[in-house]
Amino acid sequence: MRYLVEKNGLYYFQASPAMRKNGFSTESFGSDLDKAEARVLELTEQWESIRATKRQGNRRPQAGIFSQLIDVFQKDYDWYGKKHPRTREEYDYSFQIISKYFGDAPVKSFQRRHGRAFYNELRNIGASAHKAKRVMKSLRRLMKYAIELGIRLDNPVAEMSLETPKARDQVWTSEEIQAVIEEAQKGGKATSGNVIPSRPSIALAVSIAYDTSLPQQDILALTWDQFDGEGLNVNQKKKRGGKEIWVPLSPQTIKILNSQEKQSTYIIVSEVDGKPYIDLNVEVNRVRCRSFSRIFRKFRKRAGIERHITFHDIRRTALTEYGNSGATTAEIVSLSGHQMNSRILDVYVKPDRKAGQNAAKKRGFKKSS
Repeated sequence: MRYLVEKNGLYYFQASPAMRKNGFSTESFGSDLDKAEARVLELTEQWESIRATKRQGNRRPQAGIFSQLIDVFQKDYDWYGKKHPRTREEYDYSFQIISKYFGDAPVKSFQRRHGRAFYNELRNIGASAHKAKRVMKSLRRLMKYAIELGIRLDNPVAEMSLETPKARDQVWTSEEIQAVIEEAQKGGKATSGNVIPSRPSIALAVSIAYDTSLPQQDILALTWDQFDGEGLNVNQKKKRGGKEIWVPLSPQTIKILNSQEKQSTYIIVSEVDGKPYIDLNVEVNRVRCRSFSRIFRKFRKRAGIERHITFHDIRRTALTEYGNSGATTAEIVSLSGHQMNSRILDVYVKPDRKAGQNAAKKRGFKKSS
């Protein structure tokens, strides 16, 4: 019997080096062979169970069909776990649709024509160009992950020609921005009579967004050591220009910052528990970010703004105002963090009448008398 050793009529369980690393140790049974065999058999079964578990853990994840591949993807920290909660929600939404169509289909058998037919079906059943393109983006990412796992050698939906959805062009007015800031600072009462406490954190986040054009995730991640009294040193979460940027702040924002009590290393913290609206824990982070968005929408409504305009639209507003005020592309990207050849002017900067007037002024146009 393996691991059973006999010396001078005495019997021992002899643990191997690998077994000792996993908590096993040598045992002595005296001259009782029956007892020795029973105990060695028991210990051997325990060891084989541990080895089987280890072998299973070391195997390549089973991802032969789409539903399995999606499951493995969602358990991968680098590809899914560390992403922003909004990104994970977008993946989850798209994967539900993809799994409905291709759940039991072999990943290896998927061809480009299947991707085209899938996109056409999405559009035919009424999905907007924006929604269909978002789902296809997740499918493309999933196929790239299949290459990572060695399941495929190519990405059949890479660079597929898709209809370009109309970009959002909504911008805030300065009056709307100020109204939200004021409502968040003072609080008040709802129509139901419930008291609405003030939320300086929302006011400060909106004010920083309007000054700097920073995305929400970057604003919520700001720490006090990034504030130098005049502006913020920021290394944006998304790899746009791949560089640290410095963004100036308005006197109003600086005043709000200086009046804040430092309850955390983070600047934007919840008034309820003094904690930031972000968290390293995946599920907690998702809940806290939703909490910020929900409270923001509440004060947007209290400010009398009924149209569908988002916190992210403040970014477009700030960059548009910089452009309309005569800022060059170099000056705009120094604030946005994008590279000089980025599509920043197409996506975010929406020139208006003032931009045209500034351009004419630079050419020397004069008003008629």
